Amino acid sequence: MTGQVRTVDGRVAGRRGQATRQKLLDCLSEMLSSSPYRDVKVIDVARKAGTSPATFYQYFPDVEGAVLEIAEEVAK
Repeated sequence: MTGQVRTVDGRVAGRRGQATRQKLLDCLSEMLSSSPYRDVKVIDVARKAGTSPATFYQYFPDVEGAVLEIAEEVAK
């Protein structure tokens, strides 16, 4: 991941925040490999990543926003 990672409210995420954000993306990606997009819930992604839904929402507005981030990473 290059560049600065920002939270939804525009703050720059630190190293730990970047790791948490990436873990959320990794867990979501894994879940999407076995479940349709419409069946994936924020709470399930957060639990799989070992964090809370509130933490998920610090980095992404919703599941769709996180899926778009994954798509952007894949497209690079």
